Amino acid sequence: MEIAKLRAARLLWARAVGAAGGEADAQRLVCHGRTTRWNKTVLDPHVNLLRTTTEAFAGVVGGCSGLQVGTFDECIRTPDDFSRRLARNIQIILAEECQLGRVVDPAGGSWYVETLTRQLADKAWTIFQEIERFGGMRAALNEGYPQSLVERTATERISAVASRRDTIIGTNLHPNLREKLPAFASTASSPPAETVASSPGVKRLVRRRRAEAFEALRRRTEASRPKVFLAGFGPRKQHAARAEFSSGFFAVGGFECVAEKKGFDTPEAAVQAALASGAPVVVLCSTDETYPAIVPLAAQALKAAAKPPIVVLAGMPATPELQQQFRDAGVDEFIHLRANCEKVLAGFLTQLGL
Repeated sequence: MEIAKLRAARLLWARAVGAAGGEADAQRLVCHGRTTRWNKTVLDPHVNLLRTTTEAFAGVVGGCSGLQVGTFDECIRTPDDFSRRLARNIQIILAEECQLGRVVDPAGGSWYVETLTRQLADKAWTIFQEIERFGGMRAALNEGYPQSLVERTATERISAVASRRDTIIGTNLHPNLREKLPAFASTASSPPAETVASSPGVKRLVRRRRAEAFEALRRRTEASRPKVFLAGFGPRKQHAARAEFSSGFFAVGGFECVAEKKGFDTPEAAVQAALASGAPVVVLCSTDETYPAIVPLAAQALKAAAKPPIVVLAGMPATPELQQQFRDAGVDEFIHLRANCEKVLAGFLTQLGL
């Protein structure tokens, strides 16, 4: 996609300049690229080296005339000599060891890249025409049209990260709970980007990083790791899949999961162990077939305790009626593949006073 974007930009530039009467030399796009901050992370920051490498590769193959590779720690602090050296070395490796500069258009002739390039160019051209219907870019900016496109895309992509459909290694997937967030790392959104300086009424765009929400969760749990008790029922093959899912679900928010080695045979045994652990969150893990028999009993007993924990069910009941039955019994939340992980965990932390 990144390669195709740059190749599509060259087509669009040539077409637009040609339509305006520009000569052949003017139709040749000269572009300078920069690796993005959008996908960079404060957590596990050395993974950023892999991200900038693939972006730099795409920039060269896509046809950038110039390229700036950001440092792996640019969203954490002012880059030092070491991180700047690594960023420079990425370009040196691509140029001297990969020899990417020896081929004019490495992606040329690839049916997949060529097709994607054409699709992007056609779609972008319709947006150009829409902007012309507004009366040009300034008028479109005043109406908020480009900003609405950017905002909609950003919202969709951030939603995909929050539900973990779009994964970020080390942040919302496979986190390292022993890692400490740098004291000087900022999890807040960056200042607004400039749009049209001479038009104060124009809605500004906001720079974002997709990992910010999960980094904020980790900041909230860094001083005190809230415990989550995983109550698995029956033999391991009956509860292991959902217990492992639940462990990963809570870990990305900085929660510490604890579980018995063997599954529980009865709701009473699970409740006793859960309350003895002192965990403020208890997750019931088993299969959809066994839930009707065990969930109401376990949830009611947990909520009847002197300090009732937050009761969570791993999985989403198939019918609204069953969901309501479990909620009436004491289940506070359901976690599953379609759940908004970031929102759910933020709600739990608020309930726990963190």
